[in-house]
Amino acid sequence: VVALRVGEAIGLERVIALARTMGIKSQLEPTANLVLGGYELTMPEIAGAYGAVANGGLYLPVHSIVKIWDSADCQNRQQIDTCRLIYTADTPPRPVLAPDVADILTQMMTMVVRQGTGTAAALPSVPVMGKTGTTDDNRDLWFIGIAPTAHILTAIWLGNDTGVTNGSSSLAAQLWSEYMGQIL
Repeated sequence: VVALRVGEAIGLERVIALARTMGIKSQLEPTANLVLGGYELTMPEIAGAYGAVANGGLYLPVHSIVKIWDSADCQNRQQIDTCRLIYTADTPPRPVLAPDVADILTQMMTMVVRQGTGTAAALPSVPVMGKTGTTDDNRDLWFIGIAPTAHILTAIWLGNDTGVTNGSSSLAAQLWSEYMGQIL
């Protein structure tokens, strides 16, 4: 109810405009479903938006491939930086949130892991912030977690296209913790 009241107070069209600024391209309509999680987004979209929160309000587009070098054109094949760079996705960050707003959201996402639905994602030696999600009838379970000091964001999705996925989003948070524990 709180999310709906806030969304209606600021205007659902403004919520959509901010979502677009933060990289959300999926269909969104100015209805109650907008603030209640009723629209399907892609993992890269939502990961990019959460990344902007973790980056103090600066948005960087999500890319599968960041750089491609031509290995046939290297001064020294043992040093990648001597090869000819033929593609780069380097994009300068652009501000999408005021830093104080990003800080409040960071605090909220930190509390999700400390004492909310994402407690299974906690790591003993690294601060973690994140957000869980479970769609209707447990069809999709996800956790997007960020280890801000390591500058790593990882999104976990559990689900299928044909029916119910057994469990809750805490299962995705636990998987995130196990995976990130190995990475970090």
